[in-house]
Amino acid sequence: MQRPVAGSSILIFAAISLLGGCATALPSKDVFCVQRASVSLKDAVETAEKQGGGRAVDAHFRQDEELGCLTNKPSYYEVTLLSRGALETVDVDARSSQAQMRLRGDESLLKRISKLLDRLVEPAAPDARVAPRVRLSLPAAIEKAEEPNAKAVAAELEQKGGMLGYEVELVENGRLKRAWVAAG
Repeated sequence: MQRPVAGSSILIFAAISLLGGCATALPSKDVFCVQRASVSLKDAVETAEKQGGGRAVDAHFRQDEELGCLTNKPSYYEVTLLSRGALETVDVDARSSQAQMRLRGDESLLKRISKLLDRLVEPAAPDARVAPRVRLSLPAAIEKAEEPNAKAVAAELEQKGGMLGYEVELVENGRLKRAWVAAG
């Protein structure tokens, strides 16, 4: 019989704490920083679609440092496009609306770890075969979900109970809320 090593228990506890911290820290940094962004999620998605020549299926606001917008660190939107049957990523600056295709391996280790932790609390990107069946575009879904005092921070194509639609995360009065928009 093998006994678990005490160090591995500490490591597991630390990993769970880190993931829990990520899940609670993610909204706080995004909520504050997205409210300061001059570019909306809808505008960023439209820019990415023009730049990348594809159809957006997923978009998320990103700020790699906790409250980095306070120290003038760049925020951006990460937009996943379906282009020529494959998924590609375009980053759109949240201040200038400048779009840039993502090059693989062109990021620091810290930035890649930050994105990995963010993705652990987000659903996976949709299957590339599902997106062409969707009639409603991501910008149109964001527009339907947004309210006068609510700003979209993320949107993604999902399938729930056999129905395709977009789950849109909104920030309203400093709080995160979700809306479902059927994509028919």
